[in-house]
Amino acid sequence: MMRVKRMRRAAALAGSLCALVALSACSSTQSDSARLLRSLPGLLLDRDGAPTPTVGPQQIQQVLAATNEPVMILETESTGARFMMIGIERNGPYRTFGNAARETVTFRDGLVVQTRGLGGDLMSSDETALLSQLRSRSTGTVPYVMRFLTPEDVTREIAFTCLVTSEGQQASVSMGAYAASGLVMNADCNTDDLRVSSTFIVTSDGYIASARQWMGETQGMLSSQTLRR
Repeated sequence: MMRVKRMRRAAALAGSLCALVALSACSSTQSDSARLLRSLPGLLLDRDGAPTPTVGPQQIQQVLAATNEPVMILETESTGARFMMIGIERNGPYRTFGNAARETVTFRDGLVVQTRGLGGDLMSSDETALLSQLRSRSTGTVPYVMRFLTPEDVTREIAFTCLVTSEGQQASVSMGAYAASGLVMNADCNTDDLRVSSTFIVTSDGYIASARQWMGETQGMLSSQTLRR
């Protein structure tokens, strides 16, 4: 039964990747990136705007051509909203991406560790143990803490115990200006009353090239894909 569930999660990630890949056939200073964001409102999507532009191959290539910064594409599964983000700031291992709607997502080696402006934001996380286990591409049990902003503007902390495993399945990631292959890793994270699962494609150098990651009760599952690393 556990193997079947893992296969389903891998298939769900593959489905998310296919939806993203079907769209395809960024080093400047932070201020340069900010100017670029202001100049491309129709490409770096304002998810609250109407109408919402379509992210297609032409838009992806335009963004890649307009900047040398890293670029990510993300999709919120609950709404189907798909949006690109450009790297706007780096702080050690943490890389923050933003869009024209002033939404930001911060990654550490491809793992989402913080969001702003998406609703029910991940305010912070204690991700070191989980990330280390994923980067090693090996089985193990690790702690993982996520802190979310509730509708009442209260920070809720969830302390998980996560079992990281892999069935040995390899997957290719190819979109935009990025192409790589990696090992599909599963993270089953539990508390006494909550169980969530996330799936990651981890390259041989320990980078999470793509992911389908649980981002809280408000956001649900968030898929991410590297367009330029």
